[in-house]
Amino acid sequence: MKRTIKFNRNVIDILMYSDMDVSSRTVYVWDNPATDENGQTNLDGTVSKNTIKFLKYLDRLSNQPITLILNSSGGTVNDGYAIYDVIRSMRSKVTVEIVGVANSAATLVLLAADKKLCHENVEIMVHDGTSYAQGTMRDVEKQIDFLKKERTGYYDILAKHTKKPKKFWESICGNDSYFGAKEALKLGLVDKIIKHKKLKYKKSIKTSN
Repeated sequence: MKRTIKFNRNVIDILMYSDMDVSSRTVYVWDNPATDENGQTNLDGTVSKNTIKFLKYLDRLSNQPITLILNSSGGTVNDGYAIYDVIRSMRSKVTVEIVGVANSAATLVLLAADKKLCHENVEIMVHDGTSYAQGTMRDVEKQIDFLKKERTGYYDILAKHTKKPKKFWESICGNDSYFGAKEALKLGLVDKIIKHKKLKYKKSIKTSN
């Protein structure tokens, strides 16, 4: 039996403001506008929590496809993994459409998708990320071992979802590596580039005096 869900205008306005459009099953993922200690906006715990709530909600409504519009300069890798794991566990197929950028931890969100799309002027960046360790010498050694495993896991995910092997990504991620739409398509980071529509201009009509 098909379920019909009705929303009043106020509810729809709230959901749209909250970066989710229920009617089109679309979630919008942007960086948190509040700056961190370095003055940067990023994909943080607030963004990942809201994204996961929206995805879970839409997945409960039905198993119809979901589109996630992504524009993020990256952030905390754990928040990227949180969204990645939820997308991979959902019954609904998820298409990620990049507008603007998908850098660092945001690439995990991209790679989780069943279908990966981007526009012509996007920027995608992969790297090892920034890490730190603190505590006693033994604590630091344990943290370093964990960070190495986490880094290797990132290479595994890149290799799993693209056309390039783990060794390639290991060599690429040593530095910040930026790719445009065509390079990303060639590497398998995206499946398709959304082309711009060509504008057709009407010929001017001459009038006689």
